Amino acid sequence: MIGKSHTIKTSTGISYLMSKIHINRWFILFYLFLFLLVIFWSYSEFRSRNQQILDGYREQARLTVNAISHSGIRQLDLSENLEQAYKNRAFSLLRTLDELDRQGMLNDDRLETLVAREGFFRIMFINAQGDIPVSAGHGPGPGYGMARSGDRPGSHAPPPGQVRAIYRYLEPILSGKTDSLLIGLPSIGAGFGPNRGEGSRSPNRPAPLSRFMAAIAAHNGGAWVAQLNVEVESALRAQADFQNLLDSFLDLKGVAYLRLTSPAGEPLVTLPDSLSKSLQQAAIESIDNGVLYVDAADAAYIQMQESVRFQNQPFHLIIGFYAEAFDMLKHKLLLQILFRTGVFIILAVVITAFFISRQNTALLQAEKERIESEVRRLERLQRIQEKQAAMGELAAGVAHEIRNPLNAIGILVQRLQKELKPADGAAAELKSLTSTLRNEVNRINTTLEEFLAFARPIPLKQEPVAVKKMFGEIKNLFGSQAESEQKTLTFSITGDPVILGDDHYLHQAMNNLVKNALEATTAGDTITLHAETQGEEVLIRISDTGAGIPAEAQNRLFDLFYSTKDSGNGIGLALVHKIINDHEGSIEVASKPHKATIFTIRLPAAQTQLGNV
Repeated sequence: MIGKSHTIKTSTGISYLMSKIHINRWFILFYLFLFLLVIFWSYSEFRSRNQQILDGYREQARLTVNAISHSGIRQLDLSENLEQAYKNRAFSLLRTLDELDRQGMLNDDRLETLVAREGFFRIMFINAQGDIPVSAGHGPGPGYGMARSGDRPGSHAPPPGQVRAIYRYLEPILSGKTDSLLIGLPSIGAGFGPNRGEGSRSPNRPAPLSRFMAAIAAHNGGAWVAQLNVEVESALRAQADFQNLLDSFLDLKGVAYLRLTSPAGEPLVTLPDSLSKSLQQAAIESIDNGVLYVDAADAAYIQMQESVRFQNQPFHLIIGFYAEAFDMLKHKLLLQILFRTGVFIILAVVITAFFISRQNTALLQAEKERIESEVRRLERLQRIQEKQAAMGELAAGVAHEIRNPLNAIGILVQRLQKELKPADGAAAELKSLTSTLRNEVNRINTTLEEFLAFARPIPLKQEPVAVKKMFGEIKNLFGSQAESEQKTLTFSITGDPVILGDDHYLHQAMNNLVKNALEATTAGDTITLHAETQGEEVLIRISDTGAGIPAEAQNRLFDLFYSTKDSGNGIGLALVHKIINDHEGSIEVASKPHKATIFTIRLPAAQTQLGNV
């Protein structure tokens, strides 16, 4: 029986330990949650740092566009100033020549001197018939967009080709509609697009000239024309060309290429030209709002697009940065985050292992102490059982030896009461003495019966015993007494527990415990009986708020002939322990003096036992 009880308690301890290990799993899940939190934090930091890098590219692109815009505006102002200076000088020279011709002071030598002094123009005179009788100055002469007299037949029909176009441009002067004309000014927009600014024109419109010319009406008919020489005009166009401006910004640190497109996306300029084909074949991936990752055959680039206005025209400026620095920073940042995450994982594993080890050590120590306490309890129980067995044998011998003389004494007392005739006045005294003698004989006989009951094996009748019914009978038996003594007797049951045991002996044990509780309490105290099913056992707890039991007496409470009451014989609780023990149950006591006493009884549940059978 002790071995079986020990096995039950040990399995309970193992279950307790496993429940604690289950808590450790939650502890590990907590660290897993922290790990996921760190991963999320690292990813957020990576996104934030990556965004900072991209914002740096955006800021550099914005500054580059601002610099290009400001440089273009300054370049435009400079070009316009130069154009205005050339226009003013051209018209001034032409008016001087016409005035000298009016005064008859113009000849070939003087014309060559004036034109050479200016050094920028070729001067021509075109008569009303379209002939060029006069031409002087630096650069190509008649035939470079013009025709001399004798180069064509002397008809007055407009000359063919470019001469016809010039003739048509000069028609407003030659017909007297205007006295000055400006033709073929260079412009910054002339460098864009496949048609170089030509645009569409009607069949009757003259073909645009690629040369800068200024013309005024001559005093005697015809027109004086000043044509900018090739070197000066080329320099002016180069100054006004936006492509040259963009080319100068390729030297900025990190800038790989620049592309200028129309608002419709039509490419106008790609610098350097060597990347044009490579960029068309590159794989493009969007990595952020307005930021593209261009993976070309030769290298990778970060590409952004900004809007820019020039000469009041909208354009899209695409800026490509070398992605090497971006990839390197991204890779470095990723390594840092992975390293930090790895360090956290290692620390988390070490700390978790340390705490789990400490907790398991504490659990094992607690379980060891619990098992040692259980072993001591079982050893104490065994000593009680051995002592009870010895006392039972002693009680059986004593009862056998005393019972016969005691019966003889009882018979003699009865004869004295019937046959003895006391003297007058002594009858009452004799009756009192013989009654006392008979009561004491009966008390001794009752004690002997208890001895014999303790010594004999209890013949248990195994049957289901409903705790609810047993509590009802206890209430009927002791309810009135508790009420008369102003004590509260309460009952509580969880579920419908049923015990497999002997109803008579179980009632005897419970009645004895409730009787002791009533004797240990005073008016105003409470006695509580509670029952519930716990696994394969039925737990019954009898508690009271009485005087309590001293600590030194709790270890001997179930010893035979040991009692804390002056009138007790020390058999009642020993018999209770024997009854519970014979039912393969257990009974424990916990008490705090002047506060409470609790008897905890565990008995086999009927459902489990019957199921096993």
